[in-house]
Amino acid sequence: MQLTEERSRTLILALLLLTQSQWHADGKELGDDDLATTLNTRCLAVEYLALRDSVMSSKVLSAFATAAKNTKLAAQWEIMAAGGNDQQADAFAALAVYGRAVTDRQLAQLHPLLKSFLESSATVNRRIGGEALTAAISKATFTDPAPPGVGSYDTAADPKLLATTVTVSTGDACPIQELNKIGSGQHTLKNALSRKVLLTPDSTISSTALTPAPTLTCTGTEGATPRWDSNSNLRGCSGSNNAGQIGVKISTSKLFSAATPTLSFDSAEDADNDNCGDVKNMLKQTMPTDAAVKHAICKARQAVTVQPEDLEQLTILYLKSKPDLLTAPRKLNGGAKLENDALETAIKTYFGSDAEQFKTTFVTEVKNKHSKYRKGEQLTNAPLSEQTSGTAYTSALAHLRQERNNLMKTALKASATKNVIPECAKKKKSDCDKGASCEWKGSEEKGKCEAKGGEDGVKAENGAKNTNTTGSNSFVINKVPLLIAFLLL
Repeated sequence: MQLTEERSRTLILALLLLTQSQWHADGKELGDDDLATTLNTRCLAVEYLALRDSVMSSKVLSAFATAAKNTKLAAQWEIMAAGGNDQQADAFAALAVYGRAVTDRQLAQLHPLLKSFLESSATVNRRIGGEALTAAISKATFTDPAPPGVGSYDTAADPKLLATTVTVSTGDACPIQELNKIGSGQHTLKNALSRKVLLTPDSTISSTALTPAPTLTCTGTEGATPRWDSNSNLRGCSGSNNAGQIGVKISTSKLFSAATPTLSFDSAEDADNDNCGDVKNMLKQTMPTDAAVKHAICKARQAVTVQPEDLEQLTILYLKSKPDLLTAPRKLNGGAKLENDALETAIKTYFGSDAEQFKTTFVTEVKNKHSKYRKGEQLTNAPLSEQTSGTAYTSALAHLRQERNNLMKTALKASATKNVIPECAKKKKSDCDKGASCEWKGSEEKGKCEAKGGEDGVKAENGAKNTNTTGSNSFVINKVPLLIAFLLL
């Protein structure tokens, strides 16, 4: 029966799926209790070390990526705070202060984290190289040397050489198939940051011998039946009438016998604790000892276990637990301590009460907001994501603060004029011109005492009311210097 094309494709697909599932059938997620029994060869222990090093590397890269992302978001919050004049701008200022504090701490922590990882990675990878070479040597093949060719009447004055060769293949010594999998079974680890470490003991290579030991052979020439013999006149491989040849059998010998990895804690006492101890001159060891490898892994494991806070994951629920973040709202509310109902009210006032809206307003949408900054000689309106570093960042803040300063000057002028007008109106003509801020306008009988520039001042006042820049509740007059001070901390 002939198969249709569609049926053939179906069968091929089924076969591929079956093959794929069979290929990974032996793959397990290994816990500590499974390691010694499953990873029972030197090369499997090498792949295990490579996986642990890869996991710690990814943790370090993740920490740096989070810190970089936090720095950008904090810069965007600063720009949003500098460009607003309402309570939401106050909220952005508070977030910017908190974000700056977080990123400063994280940058200080990244240096020791990187140092621990680099020392660990160097030590682990040196051990991997040493173990791989040991595995290659353990598979080395020797050739049996040719008989030395001693003649019937040779003197024994000169040594007879036994020429042999050793073949070591380093190209396929413990190949690592995948950095995040172990062996052909594609095993993974339940806890790649476990306190327990699997190592092939360094004692297995510190002292060794060819096993089995090389042997001397006694063979004869054609028609001869030699034997090992010893009597008063003869010693060695011959008989009275049987010529013999002495040879060496070495081709079955190995320099390193099979070794089994063992599991132990990475602490100095081989106990379930975080005491990594100390190893002198660890980085000078080209073939790190067991103690050096465990110490290096212990230090790096502790360093990467605590990952940095991700500001994008900040939620309303956790705002009250962030003292650095609440500094700005507290100052803006007269410095009173924020707790209980006052704390809840302040958080609701500045950040709202809806968790999703908080995320949208202060994280998601911020990246798409636009602001002006000077790019070369031109004033450019661009997304905040382009203004988080370098000259774009400083230019954006400088531009917004210049605009804010202009608003402040206008507001202060309007406020001063407003305060002067009532004082001038009370004065008679004889007293009006005596003050530097008042002048008489109109005839002597029908004129009146007014503030100098009063009309412009009133216009400025009326215009300023539309932008909320005057009065005792003015954000510009009362809050801008405070926020700028926060941002310059």
